[in-house]
Amino acid sequence: MLKTYEAVLQPNGQLQFLEPLKLAGSVACRVLVTVIEPVAPPHGAPVDWKRFAGALRTSPNLNEDPVALQQGMRHDWD
Repeated sequence: MLKTYEAVLQPNGQLQFLEPLKLAGSVACRVLVTVIEPVAPPHGAPVDWKRFAGALRTSPNLNEDPVALQQGMRHDWD
């Protein structure tokens, strides 16, 4: 049976479960980790938005003229 438990994957690779696990006995079990989103930084911690600057510079999908690209996306539903 598939059971779902929410956990936080720490930078050191350890899983911190948000609720106690209810496992039958002390048998080994397989775990599937799906990363949904990073945990938000602590409130008040500075967010380094500059790390995103230039991130899409080498994207093969954004090599066209910016105006033509924007018009193409607008008319994509036509």
